[in-house]
Amino acid sequence: ISDKDTKNSLQQVGKKIILKTVTSNLIKLSARESACIKLLSQGKTMKEIALDLELSSRTVESYIENIKNKTGYHYKSELINEYWRNKI
Repeated sequence: ISDKDTKNSLQQVGKKIILKTVTSNLIKLSARESACIKLLSQGKTMKEIALDLELSSRTVESYIENIKNKTGYHYKSELINEYWRNKI
């Protein structure tokens, strides 16, 4: 892996998004987590995401918390920024 590959990046693999952190740790998101972060990045609220994905708001919140735990980010705004910065 070159230094260029160690930059933050997002790769879409099927319906899953793989986040690559600055430290080159690959973080695999489930299809639902990927869908949640995509919709969140489009400006949708948790309630709107829940309606779109036919889930409860609490389930969506859990997916977002899982993503934050996997990535080490603490705020939704950080996830959104990372998504748009590295979007393919």
